[in-house]
Order: sequence, then structure tokens, then C-alpha cells
Amino acid sequence: MKRITVMLLVMGALSACSGQPSDSEMKEALQKTADQTMEAIVGKNANQSSRIVYNSVKSAGCKSDGEKAYRCDVEVETDSMLGKQKTVMPVRFVKTGDGWMPSQ
Repeated sequence: MKRITVMLLVMGALSACSGQPSDSEMKEALQKTADQTMEAIVGKNANQSSRIVYNSVKSAGCKSDGEKAYRCDVEVETDSMLGKQKTVMPVRFVKTGDGWMPSQ
């Protein structure tokens, strides 16, 4: 009986968390936004060395922030013309028809 209760509690906790973006979804959203921003600034023929590359993105915790939105502390490791950098930054992600996107 105790096992069933524990399993139900674990399943409930996991299903409650399933709405937030995964690490890979956050990485994809941040990379897509960085690429689009760079293209808008320097054009399609941008030098690859000016590109920001998200090597790793890991959630340090997310909280619901409205319907289909989460405010997350995100640990990121990037490569850019400034070199490798690691930082933790707050990002609000919103679920759109095209997937998760960072938002104000």
C-alpha cells in the first residue's frame, strides 16, 4: 500500500512539472533567438566568429508565470567572439505555436 501511495505522489509531482520547457527546448529557443537577432543586425552574410553559440543550457528552476509561460533561472555556457562564458540568467519562456520562445 505504501508503494502505491509513493508512486502516485511521484507521478503527480512529475506531471505537474511537465508543462515547463525542457533544457533542450530552452537551448533551442535561446539559440534561435540569438541567430535571428544577429541576422537582423549584420545580415545573412554574418561572419561565423560573430555568432553566439549556446553550448549548454540547464534549468536551475522554473516557476509558472501565467498561461503557457514560465520564468526560469537558466545556467548557460556560450561561445562568442568574447570567448567561452558561463552564467546564470533569468529568462521568461512562453509556449507558442512554434515551440518555446524567450519573452519579456
